[in-house]
Amino acid sequence: MSDSLGGWFYRSVDYTSLGCILLGAEEGFRSLVIHIFKINTPIPTLPWPAWLAAIVVGYVLSFLGDKGTKLWRGSWAWVAELVSKSERLTIHSAYYGAPKPDAKPLNRTKEVRRVFKKGRMLKVENSVLSVTPENDPAYGIGKRLSIEYSYGNEPRRKIERWEGTTFVLPVDPSLEERLSTALSRASEPPLSLDQVFKVERMKADPVSTDPNIVFKNKLRMDITNASGREIHLWIPLWESSLVPSQIDPQGSRLWVERSQGSWRAGQWIQHKDGSNIEYCCIKLREEATFETYVGLNPPAHESVEGLLGRHSTIGTILFPVKIDGKMYEISVPAKEV
Repeated sequence: MSDSLGGWFYRSVDYTSLGCILLGAEEGFRSLVIHIFKINTPIPTLPWPAWLAAIVVGYVLSFLGDKGTKLWRGSWAWVAELVSKSERLTIHSAYYGAPKPDAKPLNRTKEVRRVFKKGRMLKVENSVLSVTPENDPAYGIGKRLSIEYSYGNEPRRKIERWEGTTFVLPVDPSLEERLSTALSRASEPPLSLDQVFKVERMKADPVSTDPNIVFKNKLRMDITNASGREIHLWIPLWESSLVPSQIDPQGSRLWVERSQGSWRAGQWIQHKDGSNIEYCCIKLREEATFETYVGLNPPAHESVEGLLGRHSTIGTILFPVKIDGKMYEISVPAKEV
């Protein structure tokens, strides 16, 4: 329906609604006066079912019009406001930090409220909570988000969720109790960088001018498995508010050292023809070292090397890792090593 035709239709409904209500009210009032004062009139009145029906029809039409009858709209808006208050989710406070007595948590109340204005689900991660390496309350350590909230007229409740988890508010009280019990019994938080990796080297490659090279600005790194066990590892993801990745998701690859320490000489596992094998996923033995990179897209007249020299960190490399059948996301700060 076009704007002009739609406007004409809704205005017509408004006028019809108002006409029906006025007609019903007028006939009802006239019938009442005639009945009370016993007045003889040559103009007959409508029977009471007719003028009552006119008022009801007008009342119903008032909800279909463009403006409607303000009396009815106002009354229903008041009722709707009462209902919405009884179903409203209120975030009273939200703090994000490491579960340590001396650690000062970060106030993320404003960020959590913004997320729950759009829906009922939140994933606990730095990007969602506007946490950067500069304001991270416990960099490289698994953190928890603690939220105090209320729903409608119910009493306030408090929940805590680990970094990397996703949850919905409000939660069922019995489910919340079970999750809280499981959290308190958890043996350890998500793994930190030092529990899995040792960063041996991280630096920027020289900017490539080769037209056959897709990734012109690479941040390259050599990392050793320091977990004390065999792990499964996938190509990394990239997070940064300073410099974006060239392609999302990353088109990176993994190389594994041929023998213990051979990464220092750039010697990697090879094909029979002598070319290095490029992996997307590897099974990495204990103490083995791999090399990988992220392709970045720095601003004009900037370079990855220059950004590394001026900033303590330029982003975070995220490695999906599987250890003992469990998946983890290990964060590595992007800084020169």
